[in-house]
Amino acid sequence: MIITAPLHETIQIKTKNTTISLGIEDKVGDFTLCGPGEYEIASVEIIGVGRVYLFTTEDMRLAYLDKLNRPLTDAEQEAVADVDILFIPVGGGDVLDAKAALQVINQIDPRIIIPVYYEQLATFTEEEGITPEYVDSLKMTRSTLPETERKVIVLPWKPLKK
Repeated sequence: MIITAPLHETIQIKTKNTTISLGIEDKVGDFTLCGPGEYEIASVEIIGVGRVYLFTTEDMRLAYLDKLNRPLTDAEQEAVADVDILFIPVGGGDVLDAKAALQVINQIDPRIIIPVYYEQLATFTEEEGITPEYVDSLKMTRSTLPETERKVIVLPWKPLKK
């Protein structure tokens, strides 16, 4: 799969069979996700619980926490157990601030963290004690997931200048 952030507050995940768009509108292919429920679209299994979506595709589990602004509920935490890639807000204001985001991350323990709504990115990475990688796109397969260390990947809203 290839993960990009083509627009402000938008994540795009291209899988072998479809495109998942998250942010302004949450869609898998042409199907708009409209809240809690279980779906299967183009070989992507989706579980929506509260403000959380879990996607299982290409032998990986991805969780999108949308504009979460509170701790996870028990049901949400159960849904996102064993997540490989986590999309989490770290902006403060109407979404989780850096400290609250770290608490949620430690509950989930993902292999890769991709901040969204990241107005507090510097505070977040300082408190996490990790240097983020900045990339225009992230190509990921099950075999390229980090084995032990946790990575923070930042997808800029505009392509990086080379």
